[in-house]
Amino acid sequence: MQYTKTGSCLCGKCTYKVHTDKLEVGACHCSLCRKWSSGVVMGLHIDGSVELENQDTLTWYKSSEWGKRGFCSECGTNLFWSMQDESMMVPMVGTLVDVSDLVFNSEIYIDCKPAFYEFA
Repeated sequence: MQYTKTGSCLCGKCTYKVHTDKLEVGACHCSLCRKWSSGVVMGLHIDGSVELENQDTLTWYKSSEWGKRGFCSECGTNLFWSMQDESMMVPMVGTLVDVSDLVFNSEIYIDCKPAFYEFA
C-alpha cells in the first residue's frame, strides 16, 4: 500500500511530501543527532521518495563524509537527514502533519544513548 505524508517546518516555508510503502519510525542516539536535536532524533524510514515542495529556505549542512542535514534557515526546524548523494532521505517525524499511523520499530547507536532516558 502506498502512503503519502505531508510535512513542514515551524514557519511553513519548507514543505514536503513523502510517498512510501511503510510507516516505520527509527530513533538515533548518536552524538551528532543528539547535538543536532538536543535529544534523540526520530526519523521516518521510508521505502519511497521525498518530494520537496517549497524549499526556498531549505539549507543543507554537511555533517559527515556520508551524511547531511536539512533545516529551515528561517525558523531553524530540523527537517531531514540524508545521504550526501540523496540516495536515502529521512524526514524528521516531528515535522509530519499526521503521525497517527506510524510504528516505532528501531533504534540505532543505542550504545551511545545517555543513561537519563530510555524508551519503554
